[in-house]
Amino acid sequence: MGISITYDKKLMTEFNIVHRKTKAKWLTWLRAAMTLLVIIMVVNNIWLLTQRVQFSTVFLLLFELALLVYVFFLDRVNGYFTGRQLLKGHNTVETVFQEDGMTTASAGIEQRIPYSQIADIYCRNQVLYMYLDKKHAHVVPESDIEGGTPEELEAFLREKCGKEIIRIK
Repeated sequence: MGISITYDKKLMTEFNIVHRKTKAKWLTWLRAAMTLLVIIMVVNNIWLLTQRVQFSTVFLLLFELALLVYVFFLDRVNGYFTGRQLLKGHNTVETVFQEDGMTTASAGIEQRIPYSQIADIYCRNQVLYMYLDKKHAHVVPESDIEGGTPEELEAFLREKCGKEIIRIK
C-alpha cells in the first residue's frame, strides 16, 4: 500500500487542529482564556465609548477586535506557518507501507520508520496522523491511498503498531 501526500495549507491547518486537541491541549485552554479576556475587554471599551468617545478607547477596541479575529483563526494561521517551516521541495512525500515498517521519500531523501516508533495514531476528517513523538507526525489522507482501502490501512496499522486509532472531532 502506498500514498503520495502533498502538504498544503488545508492539510497543515487540519494537522494543527489535531495537534492542539491531542498533544498540546493547553493551547485549547489558552485559546479559550484569551477569547474570554478579549470579549470582556471589548464589552468594557464599548461601555467606555457610551460614556465619552476618546481616540485611545477606539484604538483599543479595534486592536481587541483584531485580536479576537486572530484567536478565531488561530489554527489557520498556525497551519500557514507550519507549511512555511517545511524545507523547500519537501512538501510532497511518497509513503509506502510494508510489513516491517513504512518508507517515506521526499526530494530524493528516503527514511525508514519501523512501526514500533509510532507512538499514537489519530484520525480526523478521513486523515490519519501517526505521531512518532510529541512534535513529529506523518499525515496520511485516507482518500489518496493507492493499492488498498482506508479500512484496510487502518486494520494494517492497528495490527503492526499495536495501537488503536483514536478518532478526533
